[in-house]
Amino acid sequence: MNSDAVSVALNVLALIGTGAYLLGQMAWREPTPLSIRLAALLSLLMALFSVRAVQWWVHYPWLVRIEEATAAFIPLFALFLAEGMLRRHAPGWLKIALVVGAPIVAGIAIFRPREMQAEFAVVLGGFMVGGLLMIAILLLARKRRSVSPGENDAISTFFTGLLLALPVGATDFLAAAGVTSIRASGLALLVFVTFASRVTSHGGGGRSALLEVIWIMAATALGYAVLGFVTGWPQGPAIVQTVSLLFGLLLTFRIIQYARDQRRRSDRQQLWQAFAQAPTESLEAFLNMIMSVPAFQRSKVLEGRTLSEYDHDRLRAAFAADPVISTQDTRRKSEPEFQQLDVIFDQHESTHAVLVRAQPLALLLVNMPRVGAGVDVDVQLGVLAKLASRVGAANA
Repeated sequence: MNSDAVSVALNVLALIGTGAYLLGQMAWREPTPLSIRLAALLSLLMALFSVRAVQWWVHYPWLVRIEEATAAFIPLFALFLAEGMLRRHAPGWLKIALVVGAPIVAGIAIFRPREMQAEFAVVLGGFMVGGLLMIAILLLARKRRSVSPGENDAISTFFTGLLLALPVGATDFLAAAGVTSIRASGLALLVFVTFASRVTSHGGGGRSALLEVIWIMAATALGYAVLGFVTGWPQGPAIVQTVSLLFGLLLTFRIIQYARDQRRRSDRQQLWQAFAQAPTESLEAFLNMIMSVPAFQRSKVLEGRTLSEYDHDRLRAAFAADPVISTQDTRRKSEPEFQQLDVIFDQHESTHAVLVRAQPLALLLVNMPRVGAGVDVDVQLGVLAKLASRVGAANA
């Protein structure tokens, strides 16, 4: 197995996972000063790993200098993120060391003699690891009472992820110095982004994110065992390379799943915001606001002539017990009023009907796959029915 190809593959997986996380943060969440700082750090890391992957593939000498100059700014960007999380400034000596040191190290990377690459790799690795360790100590020594419990959980998660990623990421600099042939910084970035994805998607502290990574490691071991049983067991360096690729793949898939969870959470949040902000001067204005939410774009209101073919009294009777009825409800019952609803569901390709007004009759038909990727669907539609009935009664 080609070691350069494995290293490039790990970097590509890291770019995919980090890109998915950034998309979830910037596209489906309202940007905050802290999320902007995190996005800046991850964007810098993506630029670094892009250059590194290309350099490892084509071996162009000047790309090494660009890669080293980019890497020199990582501790500085990480410090900006740490300050945002702690909501206070870092010690002046640390800030001066990184603000002054980063451009100096980057300048040396651009103009150093070519034969000093191995020696400079040690210097650059020491600068990066030392700076990131000081930031980790800064996070660990924080005054926990100065931030909220949720912020403490987030800080502990980032601290744990940073500690796990540091030794793995250092392998690239050790490889450049000729100490080892292992280059696994792509895994380091994936581990860090997995921790970040866990806390931003589901909350919890460092322990819950660490448990998630342990489960992924167990899945990696299982995948390696199955692969070895089917295709034969790898030998020598191929063992580490195979395990690294499997672990990287599983981390990438988990990060993408976290991003998908974030999108569903964002859709539900938009719906609750619409409930809170919808105008109450008329039922039509209220429903227009609700139906403008992405989750309800396939919904429609039936009233007047669109319901002229149906018995309104029987339809009202169907909603006597519950203002929200699903296709499953109609299939379990044989009463005529439910048979009418079953026809309406088929005709309009809907899965739920909400009684928004009894006199004159008005129904909101909703197609749930967009709305209901969660357990709170019935609650959402129940709140919608109650709000609509009150708006309709107030404007009757």
